[in-house]
Amino acid sequence: MRKHARMVVTVVALTAAGWLGTATAQPDALLKSTPAERAKVQTALMSERLSLTPEQLPQVEAINSKYAEQMQPVLTSDEGPLKKRRAAREVESAKDSALQNVLDKDQFRKYVAGKEKLRSDVVQKLAESAGAGKAGDAAGKGEGAATSGDPDKGEKSDGES
Repeated sequence: MRKHARMVVTVVALTAAGWLGTATAQPDALLKSTPAERAKVQTALMSERLSLTPEQLPQVEAINSKYAEQMQPVLTSDEGPLKKRRAAREVESAKDSALQNVLDKDQFRKYVAGKEKLRSDVVQKLAESAGAGKAGDAAGKGEGAATSGDPDKGEKSDGES
């Protein structure tokens, strides 16, 4: 359960800290980067992928900077994984609301789709790396990825109340 919670926090942090566009981003690299570095990468990728207008670019840049700064204490906190996950989601939600006021509907749809794809790619990659050495054990004991719900969709997993 502890590994599952860590994986969820990592996924939320990666997606909330930035729409990085690649599932190969490493959590250690995320923690070592500064908010300004993350905001710069986010803005560059969003500019390219969403075809931001010259009017939108400084607004998106300011939003990315603001929320990268707000995410920093969450990423470096000693809080438990569930508290970190909750805090990261609050920052992510506020950022999404701010971006929704700047991006047009098509751009915002692309932004959300990109975040969801990143989240699913990261979950898949983390699940593969976590389960690589345990596939035989899990099959023999019927354990597998033993959750009955998707925590990223607000569903409860086995053992969560």
